[in-house]
Amino acid sequence: MFAIESGRIPLTLDADFGNVLRFPPAATPGVLRLKIDPPTEDGIREQIEKTLHILRDTSLVGGLAV
Repeated sequence: MFAIESGRIPLTLDADFGNVLRFPPAATPGVLRLKIDPPTEDGIREQIEKTLHILRDTSLVGGLAV
């Protein structure tokens, strides 16, 4: 995945990334999985802003945030 290979944290709506057995985050810069229902453009933008504010002082290296 390009984001991980370039040292970036992937941000996804894909529930599969929440399965740490299938997609272990240990060797990644972290994974951020958002749950938004319904996933509208405005809802996604708002949730990204809120989540980044909440996690601003948190390292996700090797971890998963849902």
